[in-house]
Amino acid sequence: MGESQNSADLIHTTSDTLSYLSLSTQPNIKYKSTPDPLSVYVPLDSLTEETIDSIVSTVQQSNKKDWNHSRRTLLAFLLAIKNKVSDIEKQDSKNTFDKQIVQHARKVGEWLVEKDHSGNINKLDWDELRKTYEQMASENDDGMARHYSVTNVEPYYELTIEGLHADINQSREYMARFRSHGWEPNELKIYWNVQQLENLCPKHETQAEQVEVRDEEKTDVNSETKHTLKDTTKVETKLEKNEEVKNEATVDVKNESNNEVRSEVKGESNEEAKNEATVEAKTESKNEVRDQVKDELNEETNGEPTVETKTESNNEARSEVNDEAKAENFPPHDPSDADVIRALRQYPVSKRNNAGKITYVNKGIEKAVFDVPEDAQIIVLNFANERSPGGGYLRHAWAQEEIILYNSDGYRALLDLKYGRMGGGYAIPEFGLAYVRDICFFDKKTDKNRKADMLVSACYCLTGSPQLYDNPKTDEEWETKNLAKFNAFMAAAVANTKGDGSNTYLLLGPIGTGAFGNDVTKIGNVFRKVLTSKLMGTNGPIAKAFENIWGKSAGLDPQHRLTTISTHFGTGKCTRIPDSILDLNEVAYHDEPSKIYLGSPSIIRLSSGRLVASHDFFGPGYAFQPRNVSIYVSDNNGETWSFISYIKHSYWTTLAVYNDIIYAIGTDSDSNANIIIHRSSDSGLSWNYNGSDDGVVLFHGSFATGPTPIVIANQVMYRAIEAWPTPRWPTDFQAAIISCNLSISSKSTEDDPIMSPNNWRLTPPLIFNKEWIPKSFPNLNAPGYLEGNVVIVPKPSSK
Repeated sequence: MGESQNSADLIHTTSDTLSYLSLSTQPNIKYKSTPDPLSVYVPLDSLTEETIDSIVSTVQQSNKKDWNHSRRTLLAFLLAIKNKVSDIEKQDSKNTFDKQIVQHARKVGEWLVEKDHSGNINKLDWDELRKTYEQMASENDDGMARHYSVTNVEPYYELTIEGLHADINQSREYMARFRSHGWEPNELKIYWNVQQLENLCPKHETQAEQVEVRDEEKTDVNSETKHTLKDTTKVETKLEKNEEVKNEATVDVKNESNNEVRSEVKGESNEEAKNEATVEAKTESKNEVRDQVKDELNEETNGEPTVETKTESNNEARSEVNDEAKAENFPPHDPSDADVIRALRQYPVSKRNNAGKITYVNKGIEKAVFDVPEDAQIIVLNFANERSPGGGYLRHAWAQEEIILYNSDGYRALLDLKYGRMGGGYAIPEFGLAYVRDICFFDKKTDKNRKADMLVSACYCLTGSPQLYDNPKTDEEWETKNLAKFNAFMAAAVANTKGDGSNTYLLLGPIGTGAFGNDVTKIGNVFRKVLTSKLMGTNGPIAKAFENIWGKSAGLDPQHRLTTISTHFGTGKCTRIPDSILDLNEVAYHDEPSKIYLGSPSIIRLSSGRLVASHDFFGPGYAFQPRNVSIYVSDNNGETWSFISYIKHSYWTTLAVYNDIIYAIGTDSDSNANIIIHRSSDSGLSWNYNGSDDGVVLFHGSFATGPTPIVIANQVMYRAIEAWPTPRWPTDFQAAIISCNLSISSKSTEDDPIMSPNNWRLTPPLIFNKEWIPKSFPNLNAPGYLEGNVVIVPKPSSK
């Protein structure tokens, strides 16, 4: 007996037979009862040590807020794994498992341990973990509900919060219009890693070798006589292991008008049918073939092979495929993936050889979907928050995930994942993803709508924002883990493709750059490796599983070079400003409705002629986001600009260049901030110093500043700042100057005196004196210092 299917019964039940519940405050919102989290499907044969380590290490973290019960969700899955392994270990004559399943279960049992930072391995205390889960299940971590003044915390309470932004209310109307009862369980899929998807493919797609044999002799085919098969022959032998079936061979022979005959020999086993071969020959010709000829093909075959010849008027050979695979041959799988298994057998990935055309799109995903042909399937990548449905959706944040959800009914799908498939919690697997069928995008201007599938995948946040999983500690670990993530969502897109991919558009938005601080070049390299890799049994680059791939991410140009990046904060593409009388070029732009504004501009020129420009973000749409600075470069004197990097933890930042090394000085926040400095020794591509891109704090305290110039004079670097000792702005601002002696500067990448706080000086802050205000000035309610400048003045005349 194979691995048992222990998934939730809801997947097998149609919506007609399910009873729906209603929200107490809004009866029109319907939902299904939340299943037992411990009944989650366990893809045991797909579990890897990496996946187990991720779950175990995360559930041990007790110091993080868990308003969406993410840790509880992972702990429930961990306990379900333990239960599954225990069931297999206790197998008896009435409950036996496949030998390979038993062997893998033994490995999984060995991986179910705790590893500390020192590399020590400790056994898991399962009794304690069960007690922890029971305690979590009995508690309401309703911090988010309290934050939004919700008193009745029930499933889907997120849809009852009042006083939210108009964009959120608009998306709620979309949900009520098309998804008032939510998503069916089989429309919501969860994948823990790429191996789970690989295992859905037929074994010969991912394991068996294909052998091609060519015979250069030609043959003439006479429809009134027996066929002699001596033409160029292509034999593909596919071996499928199955203990229940033996010794059945099927040979399909297609006789084409160019006198080339291809025969495909498929070796399959079947105890019920031995030594029987069937030969079907399809002849393409303008003349109708009327006779059916029988012949013996092989001395070892005792049966009576049959040759059928058929003529097609369009002279094109068309293969016949089965619409459905036999359920008893399916590998262990989540019931929601039954359609995937059928599709992978009907349209094998190894046979998909599409153009894989990669197109860079200069618009948001929510708009690009309406440019796709109406009859095509669309699969969009939602770069998502792994621990909170929709990320900052409820507070009207403006990153890629939130923009997708404001313009679709997709937020309801994420809530259905939380309260349905995930048993009341929310946790996107670290090396996997969720997959949603048929969300609906809307165009407010035209009232058009467009369906698309959604990949829900997360990336590491390197800017200090709270997240569920620990960040990688080395560059090698970062690349390995991101490859695992990206491989998983690409494999999920391939598996859930409708048809052979020739009419599927894969839309990949920016992932991991922007406010999340991942290096754009490294992200591009990961994308390129994934797009050119072999997954799911493909014979070439996985990109060719699709006809069209549209993207706004690094690495998505046909030559696999690093493209100009369009992040979710702006296009990154330079255009001429049409109404500029100064003939200016645009470096960066962000749509006003987003309420995310670009500020603190700065620009320098290197000795190579390269221009480097920077800006930060502010505004209501950027509230609660990490304070990062965008870096753009131009190598043609400002004609065109390209985004190349971010500076982490930096605000009100100004650039300066000394000895062709770029320094960025600003604050690490927009209030109660420290003075911080970053350095780039590679023309702005990266901002690492001594192995860290976190920058160096020059002065701790409470400071403010603006994008005012850094002045270098007489081998001293000066920067004006304001001390901010009390909350009142700007009446309590105090003017000050920081400075560094450059005569001891070094070009060393590890020992730069400019990067040492000990080499910097801070003048005593100067308190504002109202008496200094000229009498001719109008009445000022709150006068004070703001964004001071350092200037160079001529020496006094000796006369």
